[in-house]
Amino acid sequence: MSLQERGEQMLRELGLTFSQAKVYIALTNLGESCTAKMASDSCNVARQDVYRIVGELQQLGLVEKVIANPTRFKTIPIREALSLLLENRKIKTFALQKRAFKLAADFSEKYHDFVLENDKDQFVLLSEKKAFVRLVSKAVEADRKSMFLITSWKEYVQLLSMFSEEWSNAFKNGVNVRWLTEQSTNGSSIQGIEPVVRNPHFSLRFLADFPLVKLGVYDDAGAFIAVSSNSMGTQMMLWTNNRIIVSGAAEYFEMKWRTAERYDRHIIFEKINA
Repeated sequence: MSLQERGEQMLRELGLTFSQAKVYIALTNLGESCTAKMASDSCNVARQDVYRIVGELQQLGLVEKVIANPTRFKTIPIREALSLLLENRKIKTFALQKRAFKLAADFSEKYHDFVLENDKDQFVLLSEKKAFVRLVSKAVEADRKSMFLITSWKEYVQLLSMFSEEWSNAFKNGVNVRWLTEQSTNGSSIQGIEPVVRNPHFSLRFLADFPLVKLGVYDDAGAFIAVSSNSMGTQMMLWTNNRIIVSGAAEYFEMKWRTAERYDRHIIFEKINA
């Protein structure tokens, strides 16, 4: 595969159409700036289509118009173009991820994938992600006042970033969140979730080691506890409203909380801003 073909393929994988990738690479190969006719001849795309495609590339920030007669065009450097497209892809993926989790929560609520009735005990095995979706959706209910979680640092960052809006809504409703996780030296990894972490309703403490037991408890009404991993490595959670298990999970959390290291907000945010 030639360098030009590799470039076109990469641009398509990053979101450009077949024609957009061809025109961008053609403009890049032609040098400093060139006319639509030159680009058309180079990439074998009709001139009227080149004008339309160049306009699309301008909107994406990949092509600049040079004021001349006739009008000429030039591309931004390929390194900058790839970085820009990668960043756009990250933003779209993150937004899609949030929408997907929100949709999963909405479907769970509407169609009762797992209903925890108040008048009888329920025990349901769920995937880790589905359990977290359930927990966060419960957090925004007005009658919930507290939530305790023990997770890994990676899960901690992911859950705060994915559901930042939902956490904010929970805090507005007066929900107090206490979280236990192992300490990370990578302070920069919590960039983007500072508003959640700084909220007075949010408390964090650090465990001495990676948490072997992962759980979540809201009020005294429900809890999830990690119980196993399947052959694909996906962790399974036991979700229950059994009062004895919920109480035991809450007591375990309190025991760990009392001996955990207090979270120093100033030190963490100094790492971020360094």
